[in-house]
Amino acid sequence: MFVEERRSLRKDDKGHFVWADPSLSFGSAPDGTVASLRKFHVKLGEQRRSLQGLYLTREIVDTGGLKVGTYVPLDMPETDAEEVKAVIARPQWLLRPGQLVRVLLAAETPQPGLYVPINAILPVSDSEGVIFLEEDGKARRVEVRLLGRVRALFRVEGEGLAAGARVIMDYIHFLQDGERVRVTRIRKKGS
Repeated sequence: MFVEERRSLRKDDKGHFVWADPSLSFGSAPDGTVASLRKFHVKLGEQRRSLQGLYLTREIVDTGGLKVGTYVPLDMPETDAEEVKAVIARPQWLLRPGQLVRVLLAAETPQPGLYVPINAILPVSDSEGVIFLEEDGKARRVEVRLLGRVRALFRVEGEGLAAGARVIMDYIHFLQDGERVRVTRIRKKGS
């Protein structure tokens, strides 16, 4: 039997011990279970195991009557009591192994709004430009203010812009307001 050396082994005047509830087996008690923990004095062996350098475990040669698989908690506070009650609460990840998450590596969170790449903007000045929207098969010219930037995307604000606006991204230098256009590809958010 091995236990986590730093977080479950304790020592008192009688020697090394672990807190345990012999009526519970490891992994069987759901969160919120109240465990009745008692001190079980143990004798340590010489073997130590490292689990990926995160957990250092120590061999127990005399378990003091505990069976393998008994629930042994970690990080119990120091106390002189021989028996204590504890509520089981395991930290849980919000993600499953293999799931991906977007991470913002910036000093502040970007402001909400419509972000477009530079090739969708006809610049007029440092803070103003023109974009074209596709509406009913025609290009509609919209004057916009450039309000900020996140990497290669510029946050724009203008008359009639809303979520879901179909911004024309390519060949805008040749477009005229009201000119007929044909959508050949729609880029999804993040692509």
